[in-house]
Amino acid sequence: DVDQYLFYFEKETKRLDIVEYTIREAMSSAHGANWYSDFREVDGLLIPFKQTITGGIDDEAIVHEISISEFSVTKN
Repeated sequence: DVDQYLFYFEKETKRLDIVEYTIREAMSSAHGANWYSDFREVDGLLIPFKQTITGGIDDEAIVHEISISEFSVTKN
């Protein structure tokens, strides 16, 4: 079996809102969903400053949350 990822895009804004996944190799079938929110524009890029990880798309129990306090783009 292989890992599987489903990408959900918000219809109106076309931004990535959720990634649902099943990881079979590393954790003998771990399932979950990453929810992206608090989008802010940084140098023309739309960055999600919050990521909430749950046990799946139908599971509202929060497993982990990641918040970005600062984001910058390095220009060459």
